[in-house]
Amino acid sequence: MSETIELAAPRLEETKTVGPRDKRCEPREVKKPDAEALTKYVAIITRCREKETENFHELVVAIHEIQKRELCPPGYDSPVRFLMAKFGYSKSYCDRLAAEGRVLNRLSTRVDAVRFLTSDAHLRYLLKLADAEQDEVLELVKSWAKMAGLNEWSPRLIKTAVTFLHPPETARDPEDSARSKLARQFAGLVNETRAELPDKTEKVILEKIDGLAEKALALGRPPRTTGIDWTEATWNPLQGCSLASAGCDHCYAAKLMATRRRAVYPGLAKEDLVNGKKRYVFLGKIILLPDHLCVPLEDRTPKRWFVNSMSDLFHKGVPDEFIEAVFEVMEKAAWHQFQVLTKRPERMAEFTSKRYKAKTPPANVWLGTSTENQETYDERRPHLSRTKAAVRWLSVEPMLGPIEFGSMDGID
Repeated sequence: MSETIELAAPRLEETKTVGPRDKRCEPREVKKPDAEALTKYVAIITRCREKETENFHELVVAIHEIQKRELCPPGYDSPVRFLMAKFGYSKSYCDRLAAEGRVLNRLSTRVDAVRFLTSDAHLRYLLKLADAEQDEVLELVKSWAKMAGLNEWSPRLIKTAVTFLHPPETARDPEDSARSKLARQFAGLVNETRAELPDKTEKVILEKIDGLAEKALALGRPPRTTGIDWTEATWNPLQGCSLASAGCDHCYAAKLMATRRRAVYPGLAKEDLVNGKKRYVFLGKIILLPDHLCVPLEDRTPKRWFVNSMSDLFHKGVPDEFIEAVFEVMEKAAWHQFQVLTKRPERMAEFTSKRYKAKTPPANVWLGTSTENQETYDERRPHLSRTKAAVRWLSVEPMLGPIEFGSMDGID
């Protein structure tokens, strides 16, 4: 049998009358203690704690009810103090779980959403939002999940939707990072040491010291996360592609997906034999990764991003709505520079003609096409020229034959 817990009546605070008596200052009416309710909720929490992940909804709703109804046994001045003593929770954790219980109570009729909110990690990102903002986030997550064919919502997907709708407005100055400050301090010490050297110090020693200071400052800069020398980071909100032309025959992304990442993204690429030679090819399957959409927005240090280094944003399998979301992120993250490269510039031209029909293309988004020989250059170049972009660029890689470029008007 469950232990019966006696309740303490809510404590009344003394009030001092200043001027005319205000009804708001009158003592609250003491409600009849509800020991049975507290006993029930404590039993629920005790049972749910054994398998908290499976019983998360019951757990947080019970904690919310205890706090909302101010259920507290004698000897405790608040429900939170009781929960802390009874279950070993911290005050902040108690408050957060109670707030999450309130959210689930409010959303109880939204079965389509509530069944996916299965942990503290899912709900914590919603707590700072107003009710209407929470609803907006959940509707966005629902649309992304449907578009991507997701059977569950990850906490990262919730966080991404919150960031998408409530993005940071400014960049972080790289010089303000602890890494940069430490590097500058070290370089300063090196330069001070150099200044104290005798005038006749050998030139080779001075050059070594100068080089050490330069290397220290370089260590303070944001680290590169890619081996591609013309960019600083890569962003892949989707995976998968298909053959477009001869330039795809030795695709590094297809090889990676058919080998090392095969278990992560199965069915995207395979090993193939053509005239007895091994090659790796994409199979045309596209996997949308909406929980990766806001990676650049979460990074407030300005840098250059190569968009979809492992796929093609303008592949026919990518919905227009998803491309719109990618462009919205790029426009919101105005402190970054984005490099978009496609072998399908005809779709890029069509897309940008609609998106930027009534507004100016953002200065931080570069739109380009890749070409490998005269045939693909002649085919793709006109579409690139029609693309609405602040910067249009051309990548010739791999170069499989000579190309007569002719006039480069419209290519930046």
